[in-house]
Amino acid sequence: MFKDLKIDKVNYFLFFIFLTLLIIAILQSLLEAFYIKEILDQGLVPPTYRFLGVNSYLSPLVKIALLVVGIAGGYSVGRKNWKRVAQENPEILERGRNDAGKKKGARSVNRRRVN
Repeated sequence: MFKDLKIDKVNYFLFFIFLTLLIIAILQSLLEAFYIKEILDQGLVPPTYRFLGVNSYLSPLVKIALLVVGIAGGYSVGRKNWKRVAQENPEILERGRNDAGKKKGARSVNRRRVN
């Protein structure tokens, strides 16, 4: 059961990392649209970059920075919320600790020593 608790925690973190990466993707598209509009209003042609096989108008350094911020932010938000879940539901952690040493289907048998 303790393994299940670790899997739940990892899934929780992965969910928040994925969620923040989606939010970062939306932010990136809005930032790119604003950048293109400003460059075109000046009468210039925006430079294009190729990053991870995708054409982009933002610098690859900006994309890498957004990716790092998304992963780090998702991990930190997931960790903070996991602590909140663990505090609100302490039986989750206790269940995991109590079942850590037990094997599934094992029975405890009282045996007496015979002298």
